[in-house]
This record gives sequence, structure tokens and C-alpha cells, in this order.
Amino acid sequence: MMPTLLNTRPKHQAWCLNQALLEAGFVSLDCPSLQIQAQTLSHQPAWDDYDVWVFVSRNAVEYFAQQSLNLSAECNAILVAVGDATAQAIQQQGWPNLAPLPATFDSEGMLSLAVFAKPNDLRVAIVRGDGGREHLAQSLVEQGALVDFFEVYQRQSAPFCQPVWDVFKQAEMPVMLFTSVSSLEAFCQSLAVQNPTDQAWCFRQSLIVFSERIQNAARKLGFSGPILVTSTSSDAAIVDTLQRHATSLGESHE
Repeated sequence: MMPTLLNTRPKHQAWCLNQALLEAGFVSLDCPSLQIQAQTLSHQPAWDDYDVWVFVSRNAVEYFAQQSLNLSAECNAILVAVGDATAQAIQQQGWPNLAPLPATFDSEGMLSLAVFAKPNDLRVAIVRGDGGREHLAQSLVEQGALVDFFEVYQRQSAPFCQPVWDVFKQAEMPVMLFTSVSSLEAFCQSLAVQNPTDQAWCFRQSLIVFSERIQNAARKLGFSGPILVTSTSSDAAIVDTLQRHATSLGESHE
């Protein structure tokens, strides 16, 4: 008995994970809960306007790259990535000065980076989607940093994937993937509208998530089944987590 993963990533980001799952012998079903659309910056900043650039996601890197100046090797700004996938996206752009990844990708982990050791008067740019998290910025401002946001994409709820959902409900070992709180919330809102009678069943299923923050949000929404937090935000970590979950379920049925 093999798990079937409901991949709720935006459509343009689902393919690589689906390939990795296929190669590992798993079944994946695409059910994007969010649509991502580019948002044009009101003005184009210069890289050296800031000491540190924080990119909160792969989308932040890719949509910023579409409308930004090339980052030259002479630039002194330090780049900070929230998550492995974000760091990979920065490396694919060929941008220099990428800071080491923190031990954890919450605000505490980010603030422990050496680049934030002396935040007073530090100029920080945070590249994100509309309405992103505020905690990191608030913490930096409280310590004397100057913080600006550059919102380069918008999140919108995607149409509910009814045919896929109908197939997923028949899976022997259903598992759902949520990579952000906004994705989780959008999915639950759509499900409540389209399939309110399925909510109780949904809340009993297993989840794979990227952080304890998403895990806590899922518990508050009513999810009572196993919630597994990946070690990193990479596709490999998702596959590894699914493999470990399948093994543990298999052993429990022996």
C-alpha cells in the first residue's frame, strides 16, 4: 500500500515535485489551492540601496528577477533566502553574496544569522508576495533596522479541483501537502464551500508541511491526523518525509 500525495502547490511549481514522487514510486495528484500572479513594482530599486535583501520564497526570487536589474559581482548587498528552494532559485539566477541558510526558517532562525548581528541602521529589503508575514520585519525594526517591502506577486484562491478530489478520496493512503499557511487556509475555505460534507474526513487525513507554524495553523483549523514537518523545503525532503510516513504506516499494519 503506497501513499497518494495531494500536491496543493501552484500549478507552475508542481511539476518537479511530481517527477520526484514518480521516480520514488509514489502517486501524486495536482490540486493547487492558490494561483500566483506577478505584481509590478512601483519603482525599480538599486541593489546597493540596501545592505540585506531577504527573499521569502522561490516565487519572490523569480518574479523579482523578471523586473529587476542584474545583480553584479561588485554589489555589496547580502542575500538571505527563506528555505532551500529559495536558495536554489537565487543560485540559479547567478546572484552572488548568498548568506548561509539558518538552522530554522522561522523568524528566530533568520534573526540568528550573522548578517543581522548588528541590526541598528541596517537597511533591509524584504521581497515577498502581497500580505506576507510581518514578524521578521517587526523584530528588525524594533532593533533599529530600516525595512522596506517589495511585493512582486499576488496570491489568489484557485478553482477547487473537484475531479481530482473525488479521486483522492478513494486513495488507500491519502496524504496532503501544504507549503504555506495561506495555501492551507485557501484549500480549507474552498473545501468548505464546494464539499462541506467532506470536511470531517479531510481533517482526519495525514499532512506534510514545511514548518511548525503551518502545523499549528492546521491544528487550529481542526486537523487531527498525523502532521509531518519536513526537514527542509526541498522536493527531496518531501519525498523523504513521505517515504518515512509510508514505512511507519506499513509497520503499524504488520
